[in-house]
Amino acid sequence: MKYLLIFFLLLSGCITTDRSFNTANICDIFKTNPKWKSYAEKTKEKWGVPVSLQLSFIKQESSFERTARPPRKKVLGFIPGLRPSSAYGYSQALDGTWEEYKVSTKNFNADRKNFRDASDFIGWYVDGSYRLLKIDKSDVYNHYLAYHEGKGGYQKKSYNKKKWLLELISISKSDAGGLKEVIASIKGRNIYSILKYESGVHRVQRVPDTETQGRVHTSAATVAVLPEAEDVDVKIEEKDLRIDVFRSSGPGGQSVNTTDSAVRITH
Repeated sequence: MKYLLIFFLLLSGCITTDRSFNTANICDIFKTNPKWKSYAEKTKEKWGVPVSLQLSFIKQESSFERTARPPRKKVLGFIPGLRPSSAYGYSQALDGTWEEYKVSTKNFNADRKNFRDASDFIGWYVDGSYRLLKIDKSDVYNHYLAYHEGKGGYQKKSYNKKKWLLELISISKSDAGGLKEVIASIKGRNIYSILKYESGVHRVQRVPDTETQGRVHTSAATVAVLPEAEDVDVKIEEKDLRIDVFRSSGPGGQSVNTTDSAVRITH
């Protein structure tokens, strides 16, 4: 599931959590952190970036951990080494990109551990992608590719080298215009260990386009995460098989008791 995906809300988080809310429940997020709703709505008003996109990015990047960083690489398998990037905070913004944001918006006191600044940063970045790459601001998938790979990487389609971001097997759209079913193949190191706990029923909350009073509607999405079995060659010897045949019991009729109508093969 491209928990980016995407629709199913996705992956990452690298430190011990002290959160007291369900990161997959938008109502619980805002109930526990009421100011966050105000910040996210101000970002939407300022940059035209949907609240759902902001939260999806933060969920995907840091799982709402204010001090999240990429895990250190291991030297000799156990010695903590350098981190793969300077990503930090709610938005996992890199040092250079964060400095560019502060200069561009004149928000020189911005802090990556501050949700308001992280929300505004995502709005600023998505607005830049919209202007440069002409990606509609409601297109969460392509905006995340541009966010994850960088605008230059998106233009070069560097994400094509990262199959786990792309391998959609099938998409079935509903009559109402949404998605009925999405099947994706996700590949990566220890990917099943990361995603296996996402199996189950997820609550989906959103404000439909037809909702005139801004009320949040609730529905559900079922997620199944299955490991892909490797192809193996199996040789079965006939001597290892036990074959039993059976006939129906009870009153006869139309040869029901005279034919071997069931076969059981046991290995």
